[in-house]
Amino acid sequence: MIKLKKLYSIPETFEPIIFEDGINLILGEKVSDKETVSNEKTRKDKKTNGVGKSMCVEFINFCLLKDEDSSRVIKIPLDKFKDDVRIRLDLSVNGKDITIERTKAESSKPIIETEDEVNIYKSVDEALLYLTNLFYGGKIDADIERPTFRQLISPLIRDEDSEFKDIVNCHDLRDKIPYSNLAKTHLYFFNINAILITEIKKILKTIEGKSQTYSHIKNRLTDSGAKKISDVKAELNALDLDLSRVEEALDKFKTEPLFQQNQDDLVSINASIDKLRTRQLALKYEIKRIESMPKVESINISEVQLIYDKFKSGLGSVVSESIEKVVNFKKKIEKYQNLLINERAEEIKSEIKSIQEELNILDDKRSAILTNVDKNDVLSSLKESFYTYSRRKDQYSATTSNLDEYERIDREIDTLKRQKDNLFSELDDKIFDTQKIIRDFNKTLTSIHEYIMGNAEIVFDIETVKSATSKQIVKLDFRIPDDGSHSVDRTKVFIYDIALMLNAYTSTRHPMFLVHDNIFDVDQDTLVQSLNYLAEQEEKGESFQYILTLNRDKIENEERKNQIKLNIEDHIRARFNRRKRFLKVDYKQLD
Repeated sequence: MIKLKKLYSIPETFEPIIFEDGINLILGEKVSDKETVSNEKTRKDKKTNGVGKSMCVEFINFCLLKDEDSSRVIKIPLDKFKDDVRIRLDLSVNGKDITIERTKAESSKPIIETEDEVNIYKSVDEALLYLTNLFYGGKIDADIERPTFRQLISPLIRDEDSEFKDIVNCHDLRDKIPYSNLAKTHLYFFNINAILITEIKKILKTIEGKSQTYSHIKNRLTDSGAKKISDVKAELNALDLDLSRVEEALDKFKTEPLFQQNQDDLVSINASIDKLRTRQLALKYEIKRIESMPKVESINISEVQLIYDKFKSGLGSVVSESIEKVVNFKKKIEKYQNLLINERAEEIKSEIKSIQEELNILDDKRSAILTNVDKNDVLSSLKESFYTYSRRKDQYSATTSNLDEYERIDREIDTLKRQKDNLFSELDDKIFDTQKIIRDFNKTLTSIHEYIMGNAEIVFDIETVKSATSKQIVKLDFRIPDDGSHSVDRTKVFIYDIALMLNAYTSTRHPMFLVHDNIFDVDQDTLVQSLNYLAEQEEKGESFQYILTLNRDKIENEERKNQIKLNIEDHIRARFNRRKRFLKVDYKQLD
């Protein structure tokens, strides 16, 4: 169990807030007549928003090691709240009293105090590890993936920017956190092993990567879908037959006595041809680079004359060089540029021409040898075969390699899909094993919904999502009448969160504290019935801590009419208004 005790700062920058068991109210109120001099009350004094209720919750969250990048505490201007102010939260975790301290300046190095020691942590992760071990009592449970301390806390202090739209997503909607990641903590409350979700996610990611490679190879083989894989295999078979015939003919040809006599000459000629062609390709590439370079900008002599005269008149006897020398210098520059570019290009073209001449000579020599050797007409198109055989062999090898890779990845994807299906089946079994918990949780939800909304028409279930296009993996589905609207969705989240904390089964893993910031943007009857339900649970002696921010004007009429069973005054832990704000100052948050 986690129990908050006191939120305060050193030096005192805001009034300390003492929390108690049960219901704790943080109210936004209108400025009272006692706080104003006659006729000084303004329209703003009647407002209950913007007085610091949400910031108070942010300070709690900051001390509970919320990521500084998403914390509004960091965005308070320095002149309104100094970096070195020590924000402190006293709390107990499973009966052990601790104090967590954090500052804006050293937000990445929290301090945790106990009765025995003070630890300054080098990072938030180190501190979270300590809190995680403290919450779980150091016990190791290999059969279930337990959430970290922060993962456990997040659904209990929902970000107001989550808009309370969904029972699982408790973060700012702009954060785009995967649903399956968010669901893990909720599954933990229901004793469902989230390790399976982690394994399924890994397999899905691997399948996605292999599928991309698979599609890329398929497009390469089929010319982006212009033909079928079966067509590729047919073409490959035909090419294989052609190559076999050429190889057979070459083998026969190589047995000819004259071929044996001239074999060394042919090998030498072919090696020389390959070397020259490689050099020729390199030179052609260099010519393309030179031709793609920007042309050398010619310097106009008249412009040089103008600039020269201007500077010479300004500098007097300091400059005695004649314009002729300047022009000669200009010509030297252009000559150097031409030497670098034009002359080099000419050299390359000359070398390419020379190489081509050598290639022609070698080709003639090879043709002469082949013509002399092929007296029995073993290969009528031998010369062409030499030209095309190597290229077709490379084509055959590349296609065969791609096809083998295509079929290998296809088999691997099939294997991964079977593994995924097996894991989904195992996850289905785990969910089925918890049907007793889910049914009992439905009863808790039903009783709360009936108390607040006046009917029992709700359903809650946990199911796997096996769609090939979905990464959700598992879905916690809670439906109530008319959900989807702003007010009803908030009511649904409230009912779910309270049920999770109070249900006999889910409460065994629950920290038993909950914070709701401005959740009751609902109709008056729903608000009244929700407060009355909480009051009854407190009176029954349920062990929990619930912190709620609320605008007092939302319940003033119902208080006067005694429609609210909860004694509001007895449960107020902090009250703020436009003249008594949480941080005692008005400010604009930094971007």
